[in-house]
Order: sequence, then C-alpha cells, then structure tokens
Amino acid sequence: MPVKQSTDLPKNNKTWKLVLLYFVILLAIYLYFVLADLSTAPNFVYSQF
Repeated sequence: MPVKQSTDLPKNNKTWKLVLLYFVILLAIYLYFVLADLSTAPNFVYSQF
C-alpha cells in the first residue's frame, strides 16, 4: 500500500487554477509598477525621498 507523503503534488484542478490565478495577479501588479508612468505622481510622493 503506497504511503501518501506531504511532498506529493495535489492533483486537484481547482488548486492549480488558484495557483495560476495568484501568479497572474502577481505578474499584473509587477508590470503595473514597472510600466507605470510615475512622473504623474503627486509632489508629496517625491518629497518623501
């Protein structure tokens, strides 16, 4: 009888969809900050540095 180990990957499709959704959201947030035109930021943002 095989013993299920905690390192076994889940075979549930819903789990993989949630993981994929997490990384897509993470990528979207990253790209937003990288590609955003930060010159439109208000002056008080620049006064912090």
